[in-house]
Amino acid sequence: NTVTTISLKQKNNCRKQADAPAPQMSLRYFLNRPVLAAASAARIFVPAGFRRIRPRVPAGAALPDVAVPVRGLASKKHKAVLRQSKGFRGRANSCFTVAIRRLERSWQHSYRDRKTKKRNMRSLWIVRLNAAVRQHGMSYNDFVHRLGNGGGKKAKGAVEGCGVMLNRKVLSEIAAHEPFSFKGVVDVVKARTNWRQRGAAIPKGAQVAE
Repeated sequence: NTVTTISLKQKNNCRKQADAPAPQMSLRYFLNRPVLAAASAARIFVPAGFRRIRPRVPAGAALPDVAVPVRGLASKKHKAVLRQSKGFRGRANSCFTVAIRRLERSWQHSYRDRKTKKRNMRSLWIVRLNAAVRQHGMSYNDFVHRLGNGGGKKAKGAVEGCGVMLNRKVLSEIAAHEPFSFKGVVDVVKARTNWRQRGAAIPKGAQVAE
């Protein structure tokens, strides 16, 4: 067994620390932890080497009514920015400096994609129409040319007199959900434009049979 020897100087230091009075708590400690400090300042002895230990409140001790300061946001603008940046990843949903940059970039993307969405939807309608009219022996180009209204608008150089005023959106919805009704529309377009395919001129004021 090894015997640990303690010098006289170390013994004197231990006695001084044991006999030392309770240290005075700093003003910063009271401001940071007002409730715990006020409730336990007179009840807990904090040695010199353990001043950083958080004091415990004894059981049943009455806590004084001291308002704990809470860090708030700088302005209403900060609150509005963080409210709109909910769901962003990282610090962009809690830090204003990061959130405002990410939010402005999201506004730019929204402005751009509102216009891109219209182009994408028009392309989707054309793809659906092309697939639908090919089942009836026509191509999309031929179908729209016979339709004669540019898909709802009068196109330059388009054939006139078909009378089916349905745009690409409505026609694609009919083709997807009502295939028999779409077949009827295709038959009407064919019947009203067959005279043009034969090369005959329609008499002025004559009605085309459906």
